[in-house]
Amino acid sequence: MITLTIPELTPSLNITRAGHWRTRHQRRKHWSMLVLVAKSEARAFSVQKLERARVTIQRHGGRKLDEDNLAGGCKDLIDGLRDNGFIENDDPDHLTVRFEQHPGTRTPRQTIITIEAA
Repeated sequence: MITLTIPELTPSLNITRAGHWRTRHQRRKHWSMLVLVAKSEARAFSVQKLERARVTIQRHGGRKLDEDNLAGGCKDLIDGLRDNGFIENDDPDHLTVRFEQHPGTRTPRQTIITIEAA
């Protein structure tokens, strides 16, 4: 099991689907880089790419999002997990994702990702 902490909240689907294609591309690269930095901080240098994975994404802070907005806003994060060698693919045959929200202002605004073999 690997736990990654990203000091940023995943955006809402309403944010990610709007905007110019270049902005969307930059956001995708940004989340891939955040995953790479979290991988380094977790000292997960020689991880094996999981053929089947179970990922839990915890969004700490901010306001509570609709389930569809939460899931859609995590696409760039999930693509970043694939780009950085944690998961084989993000289709339903290879990945199961569970989302949790912990809204509020008292906790640090962060996203915590737990990756384990399914």
